[in-house]
Amino acid sequence: MAAPSDSKLPEWIVKRDGRRVPFEPDRISQSLFAAAESLGRPDAFLARELADGVLHFLAQEAEAGAEAPTTGQVAELIVKVVRELGQPELARAFQEHAQKNYDTDAAAVRRIDPAEVTFRFSTRSAPEQVTNECLAKFSLHAVFSRDLRSALEEGYLTVSGLTDPDALASVVLEGVPAAWGDWIQTLRQSPARTVIVDSPELLWKDRTPLELTQKLADLATLAESLRRTITLNLNCAEPPGWARAHVHGPLFTTEPTPQTVDADDPAERVLAAVNRIVTVDHPLHVEWHLSEAAFAHANRGRLEHLLRLGIEKPWLRFVLDRPKQEIVLGAGLDRRHSGVFVEVGLSLPRLLDLTEGRLEPFLEKLPSLARMGARAAAQKHNYLRRRSEADKRLARAFLLDRARGLVSPIGLDAVVNRLLGRGMAQSRLSLDLGRKIVGLLWQTLEAEGRNANLDVVFSVFPEEGSEESESADRRVEPNQFKAQMQACAALLGEACAGTASILLRGTESPLEIAEALLSSWEKGFVVQRVRLL
Repeated sequence: MAAPSDSKLPEWIVKRDGRRVPFEPDRISQSLFAAAESLGRPDAFLARELADGVLHFLAQEAEAGAEAPTTGQVAELIVKVVRELGQPELARAFQEHAQKNYDTDAAAVRRIDPAEVTFRFSTRSAPEQVTNECLAKFSLHAVFSRDLRSALEEGYLTVSGLTDPDALASVVLEGVPAAWGDWIQTLRQSPARTVIVDSPELLWKDRTPLELTQKLADLATLAESLRRTITLNLNCAEPPGWARAHVHGPLFTTEPTPQTVDADDPAERVLAAVNRIVTVDHPLHVEWHLSEAAFAHANRGRLEHLLRLGIEKPWLRFVLDRPKQEIVLGAGLDRRHSGVFVEVGLSLPRLLDLTEGRLEPFLEKLPSLARMGARAAAQKHNYLRRRSEADKRLARAFLLDRARGLVSPIGLDAVVNRLLGRGMAQSRLSLDLGRKIVGLLWQTLEAEGRNANLDVVFSVFPEEGSEESESADRRVEPNQFKAQMQACAALLGEACAGTASILLRGTESPLEIAEALLSSWEKGFVVQRVRLL
């Protein structure tokens, strides 16, 4: 059966009183989930699959030039499709709901999804734990519909920011505060949990090492108290717009300029200052940009020094700045896309468990999982848009209009390993399966984003702190570094964003890593961000 997003759905639906209103596909999944609940068997994924089947036939009728369907016609089609897909009891339960106006009526949805929620806690719990649990409960009910809440609770999806519902996931700072004191106000007013700073060394170039260290330590303390993270993008190939008026001379030279580890270089001084203060779980991170000149033989010493630091420090990542490409500032972020409003994870191991480890059913259900992820992103965006009416931080400079939803598969390599017995860096067959999975997910997400008029970007590799990154298998076979780079490049070619998370044996030299990065650069691999684990 073709995905419903492959065809055009009806734009309007005719209510029982004759009114024409916009057609909302999510109502079908929500109503089917409510019907399953009435049977005592709530199943969010089944509701999503059955809704996809209904939408497939609705799209066919819309393409055939049929008039806008009525709610009664849609209800009849739902009953017919659900019955033919092997769920006669659920079809009868839905029919009873439809007769009580529980079909696509907004008021009916509110009746089955109460506005008031009871939260219970233990007086033995720490106050911070109670606060976080209460906020998470609020987020689940205020942001997401009943079926998606169930999908989150059942482990099919993960979403960021449950304990901070009004915040975006990440935002690129628009310019850099001119005075150190302005940073305090900037962080306090930030609408995001992660603040991305583009090329701060261009403003801080006259600061002494001691000043940098002290001020960065103060910023880190403030960020920690606000539960924010600051990511500094250093050594970018091109300056950002706010700094171009202050940059003199050509941005690129014909021949790479020899560079050594130079304590007077502004980016190096910022990096050294961060290195002096950062500890485990510190809120300061650095993305160090490598342009073409970094791989020149004359600059090899500097590159090896940086890579050695990257091996030792988990807060340091590397970004490859390629000519004529956007400067990447983070997962899903560049100088044209300045925000990520939510990060959604698609749990592939949970889906594989649902299909009892069988490949074909797993692949057939992937589009439905992707649609659930896209709908979670859309509902979070709708919530933030409603909140922006009261929150000036969100309303500023069309921030939400320029923000993207970031969706990532969780457990991709683990699932491929379970299915074929080899990881994607160890077998061409496994890599091909990984690419097929990624391709199916991204194709569905891209179409769903278009239908919802939502900018959704697909990140193949989750960021630090995610379930997959925390449970990564640290065992790496000899000579697998380049194979991992090639596997990451192949997967990233199927999507739009991601970080190549490279596992190390612990014996690689910076020279070996530099050679692998150079090989990636020369072969034109699309890997842009690299994290050494």
